[in-house]
Amino acid sequence: MKGNQMKLAVIGAGIAGLTCAKEAMSAGHEVTLFDKGRGPGGRCSTRRMPGKDGEIRFDHGAIGFRPQSSEFAELTETWVEAGLVKPWQARIGQLNSAGRIEAADDAEALYYVGLPGMNGLIKGLASELDCHFGIRIHEVRQNGDSWVLTFEDDMPDFACDGVICSAPAEQTAILLDGIAPELAKQAQHVESSPCWTAMLSFSAPVPVDFDLIHMDGRPFSRLVRNSAKPERGCAEAWVLQASSEWSEDHVDWSADDVLTELVSAFAAATDCSETPDIATAHRWLYATPKSGVGVPASWEPDLKIGTCGDWHIGGTIENAWLSGRVLGERLKTVSSG
Repeated sequence: MKGNQMKLAVIGAGIAGLTCAKEAMSAGHEVTLFDKGRGPGGRCSTRRMPGKDGEIRFDHGAIGFRPQSSEFAELTETWVEAGLVKPWQARIGQLNSAGRIEAADDAEALYYVGLPGMNGLIKGLASELDCHFGIRIHEVRQNGDSWVLTFEDDMPDFACDGVICSAPAEQTAILLDGIAPELAKQAQHVESSPCWTAMLSFSAPVPVDFDLIHMDGRPFSRLVRNSAKPERGCAEAWVLQASSEWSEDHVDWSADDVLTELVSAFAAATDCSETPDIATAHRWLYATPKSGVGVPASWEPDLKIGTCGDWHIGGTIENAWLSGRVLGERLKTVSSG
């Protein structure tokens, strides 16, 4: 490779890793991404399940996003034009002091959602890059002036000049412990909250007039009528997100026990007496960082190792993008020499 180019490995192919990789490639670096997920998604995952009238999709991670900066809003419009996302005008409800659901002060809100599920955005971005899914990193070790990634399966080792870790903070701390102590220490200071999520479908509409309902945390943080989003089909599908506090208190429960509790609480909150046709639960162990590290991303020039991810500055899709972009811009000034 030319002297001003590096061969980079990016661990984690979510928004942060993909954004960083794209910026690095624009500077001429050779970039390969590895992700433990079976396919594109991460916290923008979509679960597909067979229903009575066809496949049902549940966005059981991020429900969507609302751009906060003009720069991210402009990028979102390019995603709309590319058919990766679409606006969703959600009807917003909230739980009142009497325990009933009513219209929120902000009765409608414009979100953007991936097509045909949230993971459609990740799939589209990943299609432009050299991404390998279903790959678990065993170790990152030094080999002279370069790095070698080893894997948990029979995949050959991967040698590279530099490593970017965009995995959750807890996993980053483990991978970098012993090889990049300052970066590992930085990640160790971040703690993530878990989130139990239930996915339900029904043969008839649930009797509430809202698509996104903010709850009081006992046990839910919010309820989402996933089928109200664009291009989600006609089946009545809901995603129930438990609060961080409730999820922490029940983090070691079985999925079946969690599902029983959440289905019962959903029925009580919505007056839904129908038994769901589909009911399943998923635990996000590292759902949302409780606090960031104060900088969008980190780079150790002597080691040629960097970190990015929403855990640096706050758990949103936009913050993940910003973190990856900042590190990618930094890599435009870095060479292999």
